Amino acid sequence: MAGLIKKCCNCRSDLHEINGTATVQCEKCQKNEAKYGKYQISKLNGVISQRDACVLEKDKRQLLKEKEEAVQAVHEKYRLASKQAKK
Repeated sequence: MAGLIKKCCNCRSDLHEINGTATVQCEKCQKNEAKYGKYQISKLNGVISQRDACVLEKDKRQLLKEKEEAVQAVHEKYRLASKQAKK
């Protein structure tokens, strides 16, 4: 069975191990990133990930709030039912 061929995460060219360590970028892309900074698509993916995390956190807080309101409504219902039973 042939080994997996690793590809550069930016230009998709074949990767070769450098000094026995595997990287996610080819030498050319590493040099370009060092010279010009991160690719715009990488920055965009980071922003999207942060936005998604914020949306998920907001949804989580909303669900917890709705759960707490539902629990309070059930407690109130049982409290009123027990009050009616005592009369």
